[in-house]
Parts: sequence; structure tokens; C-alpha cells
Amino acid sequence: MTHPAPTLDSDSVLRNCGVDPDVLRSSIARWMAITLDGTRRVVFAGSNPLIDAALAASPEARPVVRYSLAAASALPAESYDLLVVIEDSPTPDAWAIIASLAQRPRVQLVWEALRQDLLVSLMATKFQYLVTPEELLGLMRNAPGTSSRRLDRPIVKADAIESFQGKRVIEFGPLDGVQTAAIAKLGASEIVCIEIRPDNYLKSLLSADLIGARQVSIRFDNFHAVTAARYGTFDICIAHGVYYHSNAPFRFLENIASLAPVVVFGGFCATDASPAGDWMELASEGQSYRAKQYAEVNYFTAGVSANGYFFGADAIQRWFRNHGFEICALEVRSTTSKQPAGEFVFFVAKRAR
Repeated sequence: MTHPAPTLDSDSVLRNCGVDPDVLRSSIARWMAITLDGTRRVVFAGSNPLIDAALAASPEARPVVRYSLAAASALPAESYDLLVVIEDSPTPDAWAIIASLAQRPRVQLVWEALRQDLLVSLMATKFQYLVTPEELLGLMRNAPGTSSRRLDRPIVKADAIESFQGKRVIEFGPLDGVQTAAIAKLGASEIVCIEIRPDNYLKSLLSADLIGARQVSIRFDNFHAVTAARYGTFDICIAHGVYYHSNAPFRFLENIASLAPVVVFGGFCATDASPAGDWMELASEGQSYRAKQYAEVNYFTAGVSANGYFFGADAIQRWFRNHGFEICALEVRSTTSKQPAGEFVFFVAKRAR
């Protein structure tokens, strides 16, 4: 049986798949900088125009070892630490060689090897992120708390107070999935994430997939509707950077208090100076809590309600104490003028026994 020769070049194929070749080139360069770091014997087998050009332009001083697919199939396994198989519309015979190579240890097909870099780069062209693709990949690949960006540090702090190992966790507002990844790496047995923004929902799905976190499920739901009756109870609840997006804050706080005996809480809090405007008294169960109302902005970190509330730092702590929680590891820090409220508060709340 004869097979027609491919008529599209690699750039055309990529565009048909919705991938800008320039995005792929930058992904290849970033991946190569990590892969060809001199610590492993890396061998390439096969050919692809885009990848061939990237290899030729590699800034690495050491030469790149290349073999044909047929020659690579004869290599002893001890001759390399990583064999990267490059396929570009192979013939049926070539696919048979590739399938055989793929069964060996320390062998990756090139698209499998590029998966993290390429998908993060592609998503960054579609959606807004708090970090660059390089920073996000570092947060995904490195141990929690060791990357240059500090987005997963609250999870590391919480883990020191209440270990995530073997715990069932519910997380509100995963955003880019960075904190979710840290929770998974720290050994949580199950993580249920609640996200209502479609862009952040998709980003969180990708982040969970990138680290192979099979224990993570992302639910598209409004956090006011997330109750123990619908979702069950958990060991730990993460509510970091979300409470002030609620236009019914006591409803949300009551939900998280009912979901788990441990709540990892973080969020901006109002001061006299920031945000501008008058204090108001919000009443709940015979108690009054100082807060300031604010209007949500049109940004990917915003909530879906038109308005939210920044509590005073003392008020939010008092709410948890009034509902039977002890406050641990309290941190209250002043923010910059670019932030929406004057203070940021972090603590771990544990239900008193």
C-alpha cells in the first residue's frame, strides 16, 4: 500500500492546530536551555524542520548528538541519559521504529517533552497570568516555596502549621493553579477547586494536568453555593485572596467554616486610608463587623459580583473567633499604593476542640 507524501510544512501544520510557530520556537528554546544543561547525556533521534533549526541555533557550547531513527534503535540504553525522538510525518516503517523506541526507559517523544513549555506558552497568548511563562513553569517544576516568585509561599507556611500530607482539601479561587500545584506536591490526597471565571478555570485545569495531579478536580461553581451539604466536608479549606470578592460575605464565611475544621485564610483588609470611603457596619448573628464596600474592576483577578467588601483586619479575625476558631500564624502587613486595600492578612484558623 502506498501512502501520499505530506504536503504541508511544519509551520502550516502548527497553524492548523492553532499554534503560532513563533510560540513553538520560544518553547523549544526554553526547553532546550533546561534539557541541554550539561548534567545529562541527551541524544536526539529523527528530524523536524522547526526543531532542527532550534537545535542549530542553540546557544549551548556543547555539540548536540543526533542520530537517524534507524541508528538510534541500535543504541545501547546505557549510552544516554535521555533519548528524545523527533517525529515529523514519519512513514509507517518509521512509526514502527518510534513505537519500539518509546517503550524503552529514558525515552521521550519530542511533543511529550515539549508539552509543558508549549501549552503554557500557548495559554499565555490567550489569557492573562500573574507570572511569565518561565515563572509559571518554575512554580510547576520546582519544590513548593523554592521559586523566585512567592505565589506558593502561603501554602508552604500553612503546611508548617497543618500538614497537607494525606488530607482532603477544598480550595476557592485557584486562579493560575499555582497554589493548587503546591498543595498537590505537599501530599494532599484529594483537592477540589472552586472557580467561576472561565479563563481561570481553564488555566487551573492546565496547571493540574502539567504536574500530573490526578487527585485534583476543578469545579465550575459559585463559591456562595459551595456548602457541606453539596460537597461534603474536608480536612482543610483554602480561602486565600477570595473573601473580598463576595457580595454576601457572611454567607461565604459560614460556608468555609462548615466545610473544614482548618481554614487557610488570606486577603486584603481595609484601613482608614485605603480603600477610600467610609466604614460601614455589617451585622451578623448579633455582632457588628467594620468593612468598606468596593466596586470590582474588569480584570482576571476580579470576582463575578459587581461589589465586594474589605473587612478590617481585626473584624475578620473576630468573626473566626466568634465562630469557634483559634487564629494561628497571624501575619498583618501593610500594602503598597498599587494594592486595592491598606493591609494584607494571613492566618490559619483552627476550630477549637
